[in-house]
This record gives sequence, structure tokens and C-alpha cells, in this order.
Amino acid sequence: MVSILLKAGASQPACEEALLEACLSGQLKMAELLLSWEIVRPEVLASALIHASSRGLLDIVELLI
Repeated sequence: MVSILLKAGASQPACEEALLEACLSGQLKMAELLLSWEIVRPEVLASALIHASSRGLLDIVELLI
């Protein structure tokens, strides 16, 4: 579903919110998909990294680094 929305032109804020949610819930494949579109601002990536590391989600942390 996310792939379809991205292809249809989902907005940057929507993609950033989806990335944060994916990172916070440990959804690695979803986070990878959203990052592959390269539309997320660096400050959002930093926030996702901080939250994922504080929750011990090492696979997400590795992805974001």
C-alpha cells in the first residue's frame, strides 16, 4: 500500500510521518522502502534514529546510520 501511495505522489510530510512510525514500531522493510525514495529531511532521520536507538531497535538504527 505504501509503495502505491509513494508512486502516486504522497507528500513529503506524509512520508516522513510514515517513516517515523515504521522506525518506532520496528518495521524494517517499510522503513527501507520509505528511505529508498530519498524525500525525508535530515532532521526527521535524526529524530527517527534517536527514537529507534532509545527503544533498542538495532536493525532500524543500522539502517538509519
